[in-house]
Amino acid sequence: MAPGYLDLRRFPRIHVEEGFSIRFQAGDRWFFGLPVTTLGGGGCCFRVSVLLAGNLAQGAVLSRLCIEHPGLPRAHQRARITWIQGDPRGGEDPTVLVGIEYLDPDPDFIQAVDRCITALQRQEAPR
Repeated sequence: MAPGYLDLRRFPRIHVEEGFSIRFQAGDRWFFGLPVTTLGGGGCCFRVSVLLAGNLAQGAVLSRLCIEHPGLPRAHQRARITWIQGDPRGGEDPTVLVGIEYLDPDPDFIQAVDRCITALQRQEAPR
């Protein structure tokens, strides 16, 4: 059987329902409390209102980025927006998804993300 899309990724990744949020600076604008939907060692995905999404663009560098969760260090990272998905006019869903890739992340941060992903996978595993 051919590997699935997620099997081809360089870093493990998991979908998260709640309990994870992100904050960062994009240019001179701050973003706080945006829900993270996917967490990985190489990047993550978060949801943002279409009203705020106009301030973000593919390729933009985000600074002072922090994923807020009790199991992750509060170290500031830098990241690049790799993709934006959704209807920027709002349509039926007034949010868009934004995928980012960490830029030169702190190794301790990546190890903490990997431990968090492993713990979440164990919780999801059938018993």
